[in-house]
Amino acid sequence: MNLQQFWHDYNHQQRNFCSVQLSYKNFTQANLSGLKFSNSDLSYTSLIWADISGACLENVCLQGVLAIWMQGLWADLRQANATYANFSCANLQSANLEDANFAETTLMGANLSDVSGARICLEKACLWGLWALRADFNDAELTGVDLRQANLSNAQLANACLKAADLRNANLHDANLQNANLQGANLTGANLTGTRLDGANLKNAILPGGDDADLFRLKLDLTYLTFPAKCSNP
Repeated sequence: MNLQQFWHDYNHQQRNFCSVQLSYKNFTQANLSGLKFSNSDLSYTSLIWADISGACLENVCLQGVLAIWMQGLWADLRQANATYANFSCANLQSANLEDANFAETTLMGANLSDVSGARICLEKACLWGLWALRADFNDAELTGVDLRQANLSNAQLANACLKAADLRNANLHDANLQNANLQGANLTGANLTGTRLDGANLKNAILPGGDDADLFRLKLDLTYLTFPAKCSNP
């Protein structure tokens, strides 16, 4: 579908654009809220300052999109492929990102608070300065992710894979990391007050208090924390 046809249909109250080809199109500052794009190809489009709030983009290809400052409140992005895209400063509050693929995508300064992101893949993604308060990332794939300065307060990360993740100065206050894999993760300067870490794999992880678990436990007052005294040698 060419862009002229799209806007013609849109101006005639068409709201269903499922299974259409719209790659490499320019939707900068466009109002796409509430539209249905399920199973469509929007790869390499420009969504800068666009509004997709409440839109249905289930199983949509968003590979390589440029979505800086995009608004996407309550958007349905289940099973979307958004690899190698740029969502810097995008607002995706309360969006549904379950089973989506955001591997190697940039989400610097984005707002993912209250999202449903179970089983999302964010492998090697850049999430520097991300806001994800109360986000559901249970069973997520976050290997090698950059979460420096991120705010994950009250986030759910049970069973998530955070191997070699960079969590320096991240806020994980009251977050749930039960049974998470944090092998080789860097937690220097992270706020782990009230964080659930029971059952977590902390092998070779760099902890806020060094590798002395007793000092670490004393500092954070985590009475349920269960990992060896020397985390690098379980």
